[in-house]
Amino acid sequence: MVETVAAPTPMTSSPGAGVLPGPPGESMLVEVRSDHELQTQDMNLNIGPQHPATHGVLRVVIDLDGERVHRAQPVIGYMHRGFEKLAEARDYRQIMALVNRHDWLSAFCNEVGVALAVERMLELEVPERAQWIRVLMSEWNRILNHLMFVGSFGLELGAITPVFFAFREREDIQHLMESATGGRLHFTFARVGGLKDDLPRGFLAAGAQLTRTVRVRVGEYRELL
Repeated sequence: MVETVAAPTPMTSSPGAGVLPGPPGESMLVEVRSDHELQTQDMNLNIGPQHPATHGVLRVVIDLDGERVHRAQPVIGYMHRGFEKLAEARDYRQIMALVNRHDWLSAFCNEVGVALAVERMLELEVPERAQWIRVLMSEWNRILNHLMFVGSFGLELGAITPVFFAFREREDIQHLMESATGGRLHFTFARVGGLKDDLPRGFLAAGAQLTRTVRVRVGEYRELL
């Protein structure tokens, strides 16, 4: 039952009452009185399948009672990309181009993981220079990953500038890695037993300069966030 009572302002009301504003002296006190609880109906809702980059999607089926979630059932089948089945028809060299797509932000690290596993099984000895280059490229790839996190973290907080700054540094690093691998995102640079190529001339000098630049610009992220 809804009871409307004309009353001048200011006024006092019970906890279940509200005031409809109006001209001076004409505000209305509205009070809802009921002997029964508000009836709600359960709702089954699909969240997803969704993903920021539309691959590796996740679906969650939830049961709602009003705004309360009673059950959440993740459906992870959408995240399976059939890599295992694809690998069955390829040898270890060929799947190198597949594994770097499991994590687009750490593609080279995935390649190295497969190469290390195969080399351990075959008891292959990798040249020392190739080992150091793997570590170097993995570290650059790791920094790429962290820059994406820092930029998107600021974006989630409502600050759009950090993501622009992060992509500024990401472009420089990607350009450096592209000079050696030929790829910007999916490098396919690692090989069982070593690497596709040696580093190009000037890579180490450019990397040293870029390291100094990124270290200086980290202060800008601190000031922004």
